[in-house]
Amino acid sequence: FIELIVDKNSFVICSEFAERLGEKIKERRAKDHEEIHEIRRQLYTSRRLEEKKRLLASMKELEKRLDDNNLSFAVLWRELTHFVLHQSSHSSRDFKDIYTTYIKIGQPFEILDGDSIKLVPYNFMMKAFPQEYTKIFVVTILGPQSSGKSTLLNYLFGCQFATSSGRCTKGIYGTLFDIQIGDYDGLLVLDTEGLFSSERDDKEFDKKIVLFGLSVSHMVLINMKGDISISMYDVMRDSLRIIQEKGIKRISKPSTLFILNQSADPNVRNHLMTFNRILENFDEDGINLGEFLNIEADRLFILPNAFNDQVVYSNQEIKWITLKPSDSFGRECSQLSNSITLEMIKQYVGKTIGLVSGRQWFEEAHDAWSKIDEFGDLTQFDQIECIPKESTPKVFPPTTKIKPRLSQIGSLGQKHNTSAIQNNTTSKSKQEIPRLRQSNVQKLVRR
Repeated sequence: FIELIVDKNSFVICSEFAERLGEKIKERRAKDHEEIHEIRRQLYTSRRLEEKKRLLASMKELEKRLDDNNLSFAVLWRELTHFVLHQSSHSSRDFKDIYTTYIKIGQPFEILDGDSIKLVPYNFMMKAFPQEYTKIFVVTILGPQSSGKSTLLNYLFGCQFATSSGRCTKGIYGTLFDIQIGDYDGLLVLDTEGLFSSERDDKEFDKKIVLFGLSVSHMVLINMKGDISISMYDVMRDSLRIIQEKGIKRISKPSTLFILNQSADPNVRNHLMTFNRILENFDEDGINLGEFLNIEADRLFILPNAFNDQVVYSNQEIKWITLKPSDSFGRECSQLSNSITLEMIKQYVGKTIGLVSGRQWFEEAHDAWSKIDEFGDLTQFDQIECIPKESTPKVFPPTTKIKPRLSQIGSLGQKHNTSAIQNNTTSKSKQEIPRLRQSNVQKLVRR
């Protein structure tokens, strides 16, 4: 198969075969996702225990089938990469050159294997990553599953990341572009697996992805669907706490843009109050955002749906609906793309911070992931205090005070009576306090 790949004519045939096979699998996966959504609906309405057990078993089987039906050209690259590491033939060297060309023409390539949760082989990528890029700028997108991350990157930068309902990105993929902005000659865009996914259901993995993105990027796009996500706030807070405690080396202090994707309310002013209060809560949780991120209050962007339903044919019995690209989404993405460029020029052009070549970046990324992977079970860190949980929880002494911001959530300038909360928490264990804090943050968002 390697002989076919390195042959230019056969390469086109193999890639076309893999893409068409991938499309067929994508169609099958879409049907499985529809069945899973229907099962969840039935679980919500079912009252019988035996029926719920049957539905859960069916859903688990479908989710396993989704993981098994995961074949794409990227997966073939992964398998061949591991094979050529143990070969010294001429075809293996040609394969490395083909892979370099594949990266240079802007095709998505795997950075983190979503199955083994490991970076692609270091020795291979240090040879295959294009040498001519002396200064690259790295943009990473983070956000919940099905929040439209891959579609957004495709619109913003002209990437070709796979899109679908449910989980379409497994692990981390990158796309490399030529640019000429200041000293930078390359733009590396990283598309990450969606957080809080039902398929993976792994809080530790979510934190590792966020930690990695914050460590190896010049700019981070926090993409959320509809409204500000409490879960996203929690994982960002915990990850910044871990960076603070562990001292993870980073290539820069990344500029951070927040995006509310597929929002029903396009007026950014209606979201700014909640957004600004969320930023204040980081400070009240003991996290100085300015120490870790380049972030300002106006770095909030609202995007409509990327596609609108269009009725193709309808009668009394059937209705055919297709998805039509949204003109307003394209216009908003164009403005967001301009903002990203201006932010890049403002924070990085003409400065020496974060200047790395392509291969230097991959070396830094490898070291960062190795360090993050050494931390072990990150879920052992308390959500608020970011310290290992103890088997016997300690009780706060009566003199302990709860941080005022999260216990005084209300309209601007208004303070609630916090004595009931403080008296209640003095008899609570450390494990119980995050739930109290969480409920208060939820009230904040609802306001």
